[in-house]
Amino acid sequence: MSSNLIELKSEDELIAVLARDVAVILHFYAAWAEQSLRTKEIIKVLARKTAGLVFVLVDADAFPDIATSYDIEFVPSTIFTVGKTVVMHPSSASSPSDIQEFVQAALDSGRGQAPSASGGLGNSSSAAAYRVESASIPIATKQEINKRIVELINSKPVMAFIKGTPN
Repeated sequence: MSSNLIELKSEDELIAVLARDVAVILHFYAAWAEQSLRTKEIIKVLARKTAGLVFVLVDADAFPDIATSYDIEFVPSTIFTVGKTVVMHPSSASSPSDIQEFVQAALDSGRGQAPSASGGLGNSSSAAAYRVESASIPIATKQEINKRIVELINSKPVMAFIKGTPN
């Protein structure tokens, strides 16, 4: 097995990886889903070929609390994190080609740096790129957004939330 590939065996193992504050690809799969098994193999190949990222394979059935904490709605699903911060969580990176594009986007964005000797991400001038942009929204703006959401929800007696992309 590749040194940057971890098949999760305990929650403590994931906590230890995330505590290192390195670039991590979390791949959630399930043994009963055929597509999950194919994408799991793609992740293994990418881990062998890709330096600068740690790949963690998470069985969503064995670790339902972890899957829930990352809002995993289906398997396979792939997430890019730096430490405990989710950087990319696309809802569509589930096919092998999507996963390859996703990993390449993580590397191209400059987030997939090799860890430094101290276990961090190295001395990067773009350290701000490692943070989720929404985390930098001022509290006043967040309060305005929440107020607007409450107004929208209370504006009609019935509210439908539809997930998807418009065609």
